[in-house]
Amino acid sequence: MPYKITNQSSIFFKLLDQISDNQKMLFDCFNDVESLDEKFCEKITGWTKKEFLRFSSYITSINLSKGRTKEQLIALYRYWLRKGIDQTTLSMMFSNKTSQNTISRYLDQIRVAIYKDFVPFFLGSKKKKDFYLAHNTASVVELHDLNPDELAIVVDGTYCRCEKSSNNQFQYDSYSEQKKDSLIKPFIACCADGWIIDCYGPFKANKNDAKIFDYILINDNDLSNILEKDKTLILLDRGFRDIYKKLTDDYKLNAKIPTCKQLEVSEKENIPEEIKQLTLKQTTESRLVTKCRYIVERVNGMLKNYKALDNIRNTEIGHIQIDYRIACAMLNFTHKPFSENQLEFLLSKQLDTKIIPSVDIKTLLDFPKLTVETLKEDIFFGSFQYKESRSYFEDIIQNNRAFMVSNEFLRKNSNNKTNINFENTKTVAVEVPSRHKRSEKKKLSKKDIRNNLSKNFKNGYKVFVNYIPNGKGPESILGYICNCMSGRKILGTCVHVAAVISYLGFAQFNELKIKGKHLKKVFIDMEKSQKPNEPKYIRQKRNKKEIKCKTISILQEIPSSSNLKINNQNIKTGKEKLFNVQIFKDHVPKWGAYIEIEGEKNIYVKNTCTIDYLLLSFWYAAQLKNTFLDSIPEFEPKMIIKLIVKKINDLKWDEARQLWIERIMKFKLHFDQCSICLFGSESERFTRYLSVFQKYNIIKNCTKDCIDNLKIIRENQDIIFFDKQQENVGIDFGRKSENYCQICKALISNDIQFCSNPNFLLIHSKFLNIYLDNLPKLITIDKKNYKLMNATFGAHGHFRGIFLIEENFYLVDDIGQKMEKIEKIQTVTQKTAVIDYYTYPLSTFFYFLE
Repeated sequence: MPYKITNQSSIFFKLLDQISDNQKMLFDCFNDVESLDEKFCEKITGWTKKEFLRFSSYITSINLSKGRTKEQLIALYRYWLRKGIDQTTLSMMFSNKTSQNTISRYLDQIRVAIYKDFVPFFLGSKKKKDFYLAHNTASVVELHDLNPDELAIVVDGTYCRCEKSSNNQFQYDSYSEQKKDSLIKPFIACCADGWIIDCYGPFKANKNDAKIFDYILINDNDLSNILEKDKTLILLDRGFRDIYKKLTDDYKLNAKIPTCKQLEVSEKENIPEEIKQLTLKQTTESRLVTKCRYIVERVNGMLKNYKALDNIRNTEIGHIQIDYRIACAMLNFTHKPFSENQLEFLLSKQLDTKIIPSVDIKTLLDFPKLTVETLKEDIFFGSFQYKESRSYFEDIIQNNRAFMVSNEFLRKNSNNKTNINFENTKTVAVEVPSRHKRSEKKKLSKKDIRNNLSKNFKNGYKVFVNYIPNGKGPESILGYICNCMSGRKILGTCVHVAAVISYLGFAQFNELKIKGKHLKKVFIDMEKSQKPNEPKYIRQKRNKKEIKCKTISILQEIPSSSNLKINNQNIKTGKEKLFNVQIFKDHVPKWGAYIEIEGEKNIYVKNTCTIDYLLLSFWYAAQLKNTFLDSIPEFEPKMIIKLIVKKINDLKWDEARQLWIERIMKFKLHFDQCSICLFGSESERFTRYLSVFQKYNIIKNCTKDCIDNLKIIRENQDIIFFDKQQENVGIDFGRKSENYCQICKALISNDIQFCSNPNFLLIHSKFLNIYLDNLPKLITIDKKNYKLMNATFGAHGHFRGIFLIEENFYLVDDIGQKMEKIEKIQTVTQKTAVIDYYTYPLSTFFYFLE
């Protein structure tokens, strides 16, 4: 028997070392920060290039070395913190010759440096109280009637799940009866606007929030100095009920907690016990607390977005609290206060008054000019609002008026109710009719008649936009608000605000076609006494120049089989050719790829072995037979397959994979995603997308004269399996025992009847028990002969292919672009370790029509 290699993973990493050094890896872009792409920096680190450079300036204890730069380590740590990717995968993305141990050492170095150089500036309670007083929000001050020297803070505990431990004491301390899981507990204290004062812990899972906070107040002198007696408001949840009286009586702090039965003592003894409804006072006080303490839940949610901080391995517990504190400091580093919309005071004002007079909307030519890309990416944060806003353009044009808010009125309010400086700015208001309730007013006011407003809807929304006249870019839009249900948002906009900004900033400066305008003429005009039986014949005017079809450009690139360069012209038969092994070796793919998808460049694709060998099979079949591509059945993926074959023939493997991922798999890139993993089965990543070509019915064969002969047993099947019975490999029909026809009593045999005429088949091994020795080189299905081209097998998380070339089997491995002839091993000495590929179970097979 051949000698078995037990440590196959070592071979995997040796093959990784064979990848050429000239391939640009993910973090190589951070070697030269000056040429770093802005969008790429934001996708990897979550920061803009300016923020990344500002953060880098804090890190001074990292020295430059040959293997990495300071900026690379910062990008590596941020990427790990945000995505939670394992270190082995990070090593493949960092450099061709970087090991998991090296990545672990890099992360340790940068973690220590960040905690030493950066965290003290942005986390901790050592700052003066005046610093934290500046983080009181207007809503908290007004709702709880705080004085200028009173501080409001919110505290709460969170948790980080971990693995079970073989250490009994640690397992006991980390098990939570409430969550029914193993976890450790960090504790957060933050200001009313979300600035994190400090992150404490980790604490045992069986310690509740009240005990933890009591311990912190006793042992953190810096925090105690900030929380002055009778001058501190602490917003809590019901988990702090055990310490509530101690906070109010002993520490003299103004602690607020939602209504809690354990704390409530009824002042009236005659209230019946069955009454469980809260009083008006209780509900009001509870709402005042929850309205202001939600901010700590939002902070905890932002921490949960760092994937590396939850569901951790026990090997990470030793530094996870350091990572938590670093994450909190990073949130403070890019802190933007969570505040109310500063234009809210305008919603109560009536339009068309002395302080908000009307103007012609066509005169607002000083509104900042914006592009569609700027609107979608920097203001609306998506394309939905922009698409919907175009439906309102006609209403805005017909209304033909806007309203300018008086600068004198704004200056008075800027000192009293808002933090906005309205100097050198303008605020415009526009009425936008509702799209759902569009009933018209029956009677128009004299002012409406004077303004020639023949159409005035009952239901509409007031939109206010504050902007810098003749400004440039999204920074010129300073604020906006609408009185619809979602109009107060400050991150993104409602569709009514989007309509006003899109029209004033883009549409009025460009010729924009209003869609569906002709449809209004279809209805009978009852006001003009139009005859009810004389409908108008209205046709839409089409502009053919505007019609664009993405598939046209693809079809122009798709070659016919005759245009593909056949690398060997020695004809074996009329249609099939001999093939040069060296040419095949030149086209072997390389593991991994960089592609462009949805306009995003340098998207890294890993684990491409699930698609590489089967794509290579299509190219190989096209080389052997001139008519292979043209004879593929006419289904949607056909033209993409032809283009993929052309790209492979031109040695453009990354473009070929991009076509497969984007056009066949129709992969959608998620937000902040900068890599794609194709790890999985070949069925999941490849064959399922081509199953339409080999749809078939299973028919029954008994005797020719039987009325049940050739009867369809199962229809519209698309997966074909090989099954092995006593060293014989054949098609599996799902029949486990012999059956006899109930009519003719003959033994039933099953057969496949294809719905189309496939010229290739993708077959799977049903039980992974088929080896090269058993594999048939020629099979007959539906009276057609199919010849073996390729088989694949998986071992230790990696697929490899075996190709039949000139009656010999060749191993193909995309790691290292390796290709070698397979010889069957008869005997192996104990001194020599040889891999016998005849002993590997095969999984997927590619056959093509002879």
